[in-house]
Amino acid sequence: MATIAQNERIVITGLGIVSSIGIGAEKYYQSLRSGQSGAIIKNTWSEEGIDQAYLFPCPEINIKAYFEDLKAPFPLRYSQLAMLGCQTAVKSAKLEGNQLSPDRIGLILNTSMAANAAVETYLSKLFQEGPLKASPFDFTKTVSNTVLGDTTRYYKFRGSSSLLMGEDSVCYGFDLLKNKDADIIICGGFDEIRDVHILSYAHNGYLLDCPPEAGTTDAAEALKAALAQAQEQRKTVIGEAAAFVVLEKLDHALERGAEIFAEVLNYNTGFDGAHDNFFFEKNEHDFRYVMEESLELSGLAPKDIDCIVGASALPWQYNEYEGKAIGDIWENEELYYTTVKPLIGETFGASGQSSLVAAVLMMQNEEVLGTGLPSEYFNATKARVKVPGKTLEHVPLKNIMVNSIHAGGNTTSIILSHYHKN
Repeated sequence: MATIAQNERIVITGLGIVSSIGIGAEKYYQSLRSGQSGAIIKNTWSEEGIDQAYLFPCPEINIKAYFEDLKAPFPLRYSQLAMLGCQTAVKSAKLEGNQLSPDRIGLILNTSMAANAAVETYLSKLFQEGPLKASPFDFTKTVSNTVLGDTTRYYKFRGSSSLLMGEDSVCYGFDLLKNKDADIIICGGFDEIRDVHILSYAHNGYLLDCPPEAGTTDAAEALKAALAQAQEQRKTVIGEAAAFVVLEKLDHALERGAEIFAEVLNYNTGFDGAHDNFFFEKNEHDFRYVMEESLELSGLAPKDIDCIVGASALPWQYNEYEGKAIGDIWENEELYYTTVKPLIGETFGASGQSSLVAAVLMMQNEEVLGTGLPSEYFNATKARVKVPGKTLEHVPLKNIMVNSIHAGGNTTSIILSHYHKN
């Protein structure tokens, strides 16, 4: 992690997302602020093993509608999600058609599921038809960092680039900029959700129950009812997204006249001792340590944080560990807490950036997004933490902490600040 002794200031100059509630940061944010849920009830499957489940899927993508000059053969949907998410961020940062050196623009991606569609296709052919029918051309598509090549080739980025598995790409991008290894780093997270993922979670008892009667009503309302009856279930709901932020050195952003959305003060990330097969299992003490270190590295005290955009997808996570850790640190302070995940699901590789995009726009609009759930569901602490169910307006936010949890076992806490020149 970077230390505050390094004086290079890092800012966010672009935001982008593909989600179940909209494509593009503004559409996504307006859907969140109105409490729109991306939930559907899925009841058709490629494999047997489950009747129906809640899901927050991205819309189907016609890649040629967004990349008119893209030539066949087209990338798989896994790459298409990342490419479109990246495109929305690149346009937001006004990087298209610029004269900037591509050698100083990098791309850091994070995924938890990798190229599973290609893996499924290859292995099915290998085991069902034999090695002679398994094409080496199909095998090349199973390599996880295929997406990195697809995206950097299209945009001709030649700066520091890498693919991470189950971590937060913003942390690595922040360090690269602090170390002056690039001028701009586009940091993204994404995952394509396949039936096998959902079936696996259901088989292991990790998926929130979706009873037969839920299919007779609106998915979002059915989900709320399920949560009201099962707040203590140690389960989750699965979503799909590709979310990106553009990090840039401040002096470079000012030189090119970029719009500055927010400043990234610092971050901390650490492995959680409770991490097991179900990566939502976390320890409140380790969670607290990550947040405290993030505050120290940013040169802030707890009273300086106005709001936390949290990592919890469902209230039990907040009540079990995140909310308890917050209560320990902010025992004598008031602050707001919200999470976007009840409206978009747990999006795995995209979850950190999905929360960051929301946090930046909250700061710009002076609003605290509602969770879409009753406030009383979040009851872990007696500290003065306000968890709005609906969006609150006219709330100035100077510093926001954004928490995320990752399939690799780490918990990450990033602190954003309202940009000011001095």
